[in-house]
Amino acid sequence: MEVDRYKFSTKQMGKFKTVRYNKPPVRSDDQYIITREGDRFDLLSDQFYGDVSLWWFIALANDIRPASMIVPEGLQLRIPTNLDEVVRQLESAELDK
Repeated sequence: MEVDRYKFSTKQMGKFKTVRYNKPPVRSDDQYIITREGDRFDLLSDQFYGDVSLWWFIALANDIRPASMIVPEGLQLRIPTNLDEVVRQLESAELDK
């Protein structure tokens, strides 16, 4: 699924308005992993979603604002598995604003 995280960004006074998506809800089918040395948000998103550009979704689900793509070793991460449904919910909430 292609996800445009900038879909709801609008230009106001020459600057783009930041869109803050809510954290995806925890679901019983979410996966949990323990990170290993060399793990990166973009590589994990490619592994689980087949798209390196969805790294922000894993960071959002785990309340992490990364300074880099490198994920610390030994960290438990939640990987939401039903990306399509979660993205529809996020977009629906944004459209309702």
